[in-house]
Amino acid sequence: MLTDKIASIQGISGKEIPVYNANFDNSKMDQKGFLKVLLANFKYQDPFQLQDIGKFIDNTVKLRELEVMNAFENSVKNFNDPTQMMIDASTMIGKKIVYSGDTTYIENGKSYIDFVLKEPASIATVYIYDKDGNIVDKQSFQNLQAGKTYPFEIDNPQIVDGYYRVSIVAKEADKEVPIAMQHATAIVTGIQKGSEGIEALYENGVIKISDITKVGG
Repeated sequence: MLTDKIASIQGISGKEIPVYNANFDNSKMDQKGFLKVLLANFKYQDPFQLQDIGKFIDNTVKLRELEVMNAFENSVKNFNDPTQMMIDASTMIGKKIVYSGDTTYIENGKSYIDFVLKEPASIATVYIYDKDGNIVDKQSFQNLQAGKTYPFEIDNPQIVDGYYRVSIVAKEADKEVPIAMQHATAIVTGIQKGSEGIEALYENGVIKISDITKVGG
């Protein structure tokens, strides 16, 4: 809707023609306002000095493109703003996350880990250790493929709530196969700005936001 009307003049037909500020930003017009201006250009232009309506449309489109680019740049600035990122990340506080790491949180005897191997293996065993180095749970997998995700849902009501270390040993014959990636769970207790960006805090340390793959669940 046009809001910069400054006067009106009487056209040849006797009808009032609104006059708007020459500096009015066409990019701020809605679709209805734009069509009104376009039709007015057709209706009231001098038949002996026809205006280039295409130029008007082109200029308006360019103004709209500039407005969209400015909005996009502002969004990018907000995205890269550490303070805004901390505010956004703070919504994770108190929630369970899945992240790239080797320490998992077990609650009510349940937790989740997964892993990916760099090479095929005939066997892989996942070991769950308590803080004293005792094995509290384990599971073995047979005939594993490289690049495939293997999940392990821990469900052992005898395990006390807390954080446990995860160790994965994979072998092909007598050769140890390297782990490409492994995920575990944690409960976020806070958010901070670290030397490498925004970090999530948990009982055993810090986690890079980029290492978090899932929140909640």
